[in-house]
Amino acid sequence: MDGSTGGCCGEEDTCMDKLAVCLDGLCVCADGSRAISGWCRADGALGGICDGTGNDKCSGDKFADCVDGMCMCMTGFDAIGGMCRMRGALGGMCAGTGNNECFIDKFAVCDNGMCVCKTGSSGISGMCRPNGWTGGICDGAGGDGCSGDMNAFCINGMCMCIGGYIPSSGVCVKLGSLGGPCMGNACPGDIMATCQSGMCMCNTNSSGIAGMCVPNGGPGGICVSGKCPMDKHAVCTSGMCMCGQGTSMIGGLCRHDGRLGGMCMSGRCRGRMVRCDSATMLCVCKNGCEPWAGTCYNNRRRY
Repeated sequence: MDGSTGGCCGEEDTCMDKLAVCLDGLCVCADGSRAISGWCRADGALGGICDGTGNDKCSGDKFADCVDGMCMCMTGFDAIGGMCRMRGALGGMCAGTGNNECFIDKFAVCDNGMCVCKTGSSGISGMCRPNGWTGGICDGAGGDGCSGDMNAFCINGMCMCIGGYIPSSGVCVKLGSLGGPCMGNACPGDIMATCQSGMCMCNTNSSGIAGMCVPNGGPGGICVSGKCPMDKHAVCTSGMCMCGQGTSMIGGLCRHDGRLGGMCMSGRCRGRMVRCDSATMLCVCKNGCEPWAGTCYNNRRRY
């Protein structure tokens, strides 16, 4: 057939195979490829002969193995679109007992036997990335927003971390804070974090909660042997230290509602010289007074 590998070619009949060239009126495989089953296959690529110094490598596809001189997909991979695709991953065949799972990519779903990105995410570099999050395409009405991450901005249609932040596990984390790279050998973004192997990790007495290191046994942290020894007003609930009834967590401590330093109660606070700050809804000292040992004192009479 004219234009096919081994067929005739000329000014009007070009070679149909992208790896073939017209030479002396015939379509022949270009250097680095060979005719196999009527098509030019690149050496070292899926379906081609093995390459390398000992002709036992498949440099064109990292998921292919050399078998009897030919490049074939490894176990757990399938030949799709001229490449070896992992089962259960984006672009690969569905996996699992019922061949209906895409367990390699949490943002992929099985559709007609193939793993495709869920609605609201897009394929980027072989993985499904949520739109509007770092590493994903921009979202919003004008397609120029990054609604999923307040520390990301849209550039050339992609969400990237702002200065001072880097992507980690799909979100932008601040340098020197939990989950981010250390700044020198320190973690100034979190007083409970320490630099370990170049990354900021929680110290042995704290745990990562909502992006911050929280002391174990304290409000908002995990319980210690079923108790919350760091705060007498905290109680262990479902493995977490929560402020007890009538108290709220303010500044990492459980403080009594309606009292100095605590949350206002219906816009009011108890105690002499204590008022409710309408802006913060916290109980603070009245003007002309200052807090001392849990009580408000007239700053003229304290000394």
